[in-house]
Amino acid sequence: MDLSSRKKAFQLFSDYFINSDQKLTAWLLLGGIFLSIIAIVAITAFLPWGFLGFWAALTAKELTGFLFYSGAIALTSAVIIGMSSLMDYLTDTLSIKWRSWLTSKYINKYLFGKKNYLDLARVAPHIDNPEQRIQKNIKGFVDHTLSLSTEFFRSTLSLAIFIGTLWVIGGTLTIVVFGANLVIPGYLVWASLGVALINSVITHMLGKSLTAINQKEDLLEAKLRKDLEFIHKESENIALEGGEHYHQKILENDIEQVSQNAFQKMWVNLKVSAFQMCNSYLADILPYLFAAPAYFSGLIDFGQIAQIGMSFNEVNKAFNWFVDSYTELQKYQSSIERIAQLEEELDNERREINPKNIHIHESQTTTLAVKNLTLAYPRASKPGHMMRNLNLEFKPGENTLIKAPSGFGKSTFFKAARRTWGYGTGEISIPQHQKTYFLPQKPLIPHDTLKAILAYPDPVSTYVDDQYKAVLCAVGGKMEQFIAELDQEDAWSTRLSLGQQQRISFARALLKKPDWLFLDEATASLDEESEAHLYRLLKEKLPHTTVISIAHRSTVMKFHQRVVSFEPSSEEIQQQSSLGRSI
Repeated sequence: MDLSSRKKAFQLFSDYFINSDQKLTAWLLLGGIFLSIIAIVAITAFLPWGFLGFWAALTAKELTGFLFYSGAIALTSAVIIGMSSLMDYLTDTLSIKWRSWLTSKYINKYLFGKKNYLDLARVAPHIDNPEQRIQKNIKGFVDHTLSLSTEFFRSTLSLAIFIGTLWVIGGTLTIVVFGANLVIPGYLVWASLGVALINSVITHMLGKSLTAINQKEDLLEAKLRKDLEFIHKESENIALEGGEHYHQKILENDIEQVSQNAFQKMWVNLKVSAFQMCNSYLADILPYLFAAPAYFSGLIDFGQIAQIGMSFNEVNKAFNWFVDSYTELQKYQSSIERIAQLEEELDNERREINPKNIHIHESQTTTLAVKNLTLAYPRASKPGHMMRNLNLEFKPGENTLIKAPSGFGKSTFFKAARRTWGYGTGEISIPQHQKTYFLPQKPLIPHDTLKAILAYPDPVSTYVDDQYKAVLCAVGGKMEQFIAELDQEDAWSTRLSLGQQQRISFARALLKKPDWLFLDEATASLDEESEAHLYRLLKEKLPHTTVISIAHRSTVMKFHQRVVSFEPSSEEIQQQSSLGRSI
C-alpha cells in the first residue's frame, strides 16, 4: 500500500480503537484474538516434535510409542481447533461491532454533516456511488484489516518459533565452490527465505494491475445496477414512450464494459492463481529436496525429515504471507482509497463551491420575512444567479401564489426556506415556535407500510389508526380503498399513480397541521376538480395554516388572496402583487 492509504487505514483504526465509546470492548476483543493466535502458534510448535517421535516409533515398530505420540498429536490438534474456533468468534464479533460503528459514523456525516449528501449530489459528481462506499467498502476495510493483520501476526509469530527449529534441525550445509569449502549455517532457513522472496517478486509483477481493475469493477458494476434500477423505477414511462431499445443499448454497453474489465481481471487472476498453485505444489516437495543432502550424508535420520518438512512449510508459509495475501491487499487498498475519497469530499470546503451565506432564524414577529435574498448556483464557476436582492413578507392567514418563468429559482427559494439551500446571501426569518411543512411536486414514497408513508418522516406511532383512515377518506381519489392495507408493506411508489402520490402529500399535511404550508407544484398531476377539492380541504381542515404555493396553472389563483410574480430585470427582482378571489 502507498503512504496515503496507510495513513487513512490508521485513521480509520484509531477512530474506533482510540476515539470511540466502544474502545474498551474493542481492545478486549482484539487482545483476545491475539492471545488466541499466540496460543495456537505455541501449541502448533509442539507438533513437529510429536511427529518426530511418531515417525521414530513407527520406524522402530514400537507400538507403545506409536500410540502415545498418536494420542498426543490428536489431542494437540483438538486444542488447536478449539482455539481457532474461539479466535474466529472473537474476530467476527469485533468485525460486526467495528463495521456497525464505522458505518453509523459515515451515515451521520453523509446525512447531517456540514457538507452532506445534498452537496455531493450537487457539486461532486466524481464521487460515484457514495452508498456503495458506505455499505460495501467499509465492510471490506474492516474485514480485510482484521484478516490481514491477524494473519500477518500469526505468520510473524510462526516464523519466530519455527525458524529456530528449522535452523537447529537443518544444521550446516557445506558445498565445494571452485575447490573451496563454502559453509552455510542454517541453510534451510536461507533456502526458505530465498523461495519466499522469489515468490513475492513474481506475484507482484503478475498482479500489480489488480488495484486499478478492482476500482473500475466497482464503478462499472454500480452503473449497471443503477441503470437496471432506473428501468424498474421508470417502467411505466419507458413503456409508454417505447424506450425499450434505447435502454437495451445502454444495458448492452454496460454489460460490454463489465465483461471487458472482468476478462482483464480474469487473466491477471489466472496468472496469479496459477503461480500460487504451482507454489503450493512445490511447497510439498521443496523441504525434502533441500533436506536431501543432509539426509543422504547421514546428518539427519528419517524422523527428522518429517520434522523438517512441517517446520519448513510453516516458515515458508510465514514468508509467503505477502504472496498469499496479494489479491486481498489489492482489494484492501481499493476500499481504503474509496472511503478516503468520500471522507475528503465530505470534509473539504473547496474554493470552487459558492459559500453558504443564507441565514434562517426565528423571529418574534408573526410574518415570514425574506430580506436581501440572492440565490446562487452551487458551483462558483457557473455564472449568474437565480434570484437577486429579493425582499418579501408573507402575512399569516394570507395565502400567496408565487409565479415566475421556469428556471427562475422558485423551487430553490423554497429549499432555502427549508434550510436545504444555503448557496447565496440573505436572510429568511420564520415566526418563533411555528412549524413549516413542504409539499414537493413528487413526494418521497419509501418502501414501507402505508401508515409509515403517511406519517413520513415521523414515526408511525405519532398518529392513531383513526387519523390515518380519516385523511385517506378526506383527500379523495378513492384513496379510502387502501384503508384495509394500512399495515401492508409494499412498493407503493410504483403501485400509486402520480396523482395518488400527490394526494398522499396532502394527507401528510393534514396529519402534521403546520402553521406554514409550502406547495411546490403539489397538484400538477391532478385534474382541476381534484385540485380544487384539495385546496378547499386545506381551508376546511387547516383554517390556521398559511399556504404559499408555486404553480404554473392559472386555475390555482382563485385559492389565494395574493399573487406574487417574479420578473427578471438587470439588477433585481420586480415584484407585482395582485389580489385573487379567495376560496
